[in-house]
Amino acid sequence: MPTRGVIDTSVLRGRDQETFLSKSVAGAADVTLTADEALANTIKFTGALTGSISVIFPVSAENAGMRWWIENGTTEAFTLTVKKSGGTGAAITQAKRALVVWDGEEFRQYTADAAV
Repeated sequence: MPTRGVIDTSVLRGRDQETFLSKSVAGAADVTLTADEALANTIKFTGALTGSISVIFPVSAENAGMRWWIENGTTEAFTLTVKKSGGTGAAITQAKRALVVWDGEEFRQYTADAAV
């Protein structure tokens, strides 16, 4: 009898855990990551913020358990939040980094902010 397999259509599964992305998010507009950008395990956001922003990840329920190291390397005193479209997300303090986990519904900050 043939066995049935589950086909994982998630773009983010199987990503290399040793990848790094540095991305400028300067300005005050929300930024949506591409699927390729979200493949990075560690993401450093840079640039001068002129307002609080959200960085929107292309995730779905099938990505539950995925984690990212997020570094807020921006300047100026505004908030950077990582989230899914329509979510509330996790705010990462300026000049800090944290591990965030996607639980299938929302991003959760798994570690306290640590100095960069």
